[in-house]
Amino acid sequence: MKMFKKHKILVCALLLCLPLAAGCEEAPNRSAAGTEAEENAAEISDKYVSLEEAKRQVKELEGNMLDGLRFPDYIEMPDVEAVCEVKLTPWHWKNEEEVESAIKSMWADYDVVDWSAVEKKTFYNELIPDYIGYGKTDEETGFLYSYDSQGFFSGDSLNDSEGEYVSCIAEYDFEWGDVMGDETYRLEDGEMSVAEAVLYTEKLLNEKLSALEKNQFTYKVQHLYVMKNPGVDYYDFSMVVGRVYQDVFLDTSGAFCLYQDAYYEKTHGGNHILAIMRHKNRLDYLNTCDELLEVEETTEVDQIISPLYAAQLINERIAHVDNTRFEDGGLVYLPVQDNGKAKEHVQDIFQGVDDTTSLRPVWLFMMGKTAEIPVYLRPDMHGNSVIVDAIDGTLYYYEETTPY
Repeated sequence: MKMFKKHKILVCALLLCLPLAAGCEEAPNRSAAGTEAEENAAEISDKYVSLEEAKRQVKELEGNMLDGLRFPDYIEMPDVEAVCEVKLTPWHWKNEEEVESAIKSMWADYDVVDWSAVEKKTFYNELIPDYIGYGKTDEETGFLYSYDSQGFFSGDSLNDSEGEYVSCIAEYDFEWGDVMGDETYRLEDGEMSVAEAVLYTEKLLNEKLSALEKNQFTYKVQHLYVMKNPGVDYYDFSMVVGRVYQDVFLDTSGAFCLYQDAYYEKTHGGNHILAIMRHKNRLDYLNTCDELLEVEETTEVDQIISPLYAAQLINERIAHVDNTRFEDGGLVYLPVQDNGKAKEHVQDIFQGVDDTTSLRPVWLFMMGKTAEIPVYLRPDMHGNSVIVDAIDGTLYYYEETTPY
């Protein structure tokens, strides 16, 4: 039984394949065929451009080659006139009742159990001042819920089996341009469409969760996996919900990982909420996975690093061979913080909000998954990934992101 977990995997496994063919000693061959993106990139001199110009350049990059790098057919580009550096501060409850009330309002089976008759377990963390967490498990039903003073909470009607799936039979990556149709699947109590599940979940979280984060964020289902349950004829909708800040996605991946012999002064990570629907129009499982977020201040910028400049930088700094393909990418926010292990020449992973944490707009381009994903984990993993900070132009290269 996993009473009080946050679904963060802290160890990054070494990959079996080398990143972007970086191990090749010979200079890569360049494609002889030019593209509009290549020709225009050669003329780019402006490092910073307006968001409107960035949108135009993104259209030039989509599906095109730049010196052997092939960019995705769809590149996420929000329809905004400015982006922000968003300084975050640790979230802390006013009282525990506000978090328990949030669980009650969103987790369908809270009222099934008389929780006043169930023993409450208490958790502490000596490294975090004033931290406290609580959890309860009902022995008869197996239902459990937990929450803490940093805003983490979860409610689980699936007897802690939210990961025990036989297979994922369909997936939708709305963050990277997938569009849902009228696809319908059988849940335990009848058929429901993907669109209906997404609409229900987004409406629920935007009505019930947003106030806890002072209405700074909206919530969208960014990935949806249709999961076949073992031994039965019904499916689950396993949804990865992402925050959206002023119409720009926060990427929902796990932590970005490096090999052991490299490090940066910064760490990057994604941010996600997990929701599972086994019955129509209700969440049988909800887990915020990490703490809630609180915005301390924002600094708006109306010019960002040019996407063509970012592409040139990637081409120059990252070893690659012809036809190296990025599967997904675009302009998103990522949580960024100081690397606490930099003095040890070690790359840490994102460790939760501290006094160095911000959301920063970045150009993120990812290759496909580099390792086989275990069936009990969601496939929202990035492979070899390149981040170009859209404010200062710093480039970061990572091997993969952690599963969850």
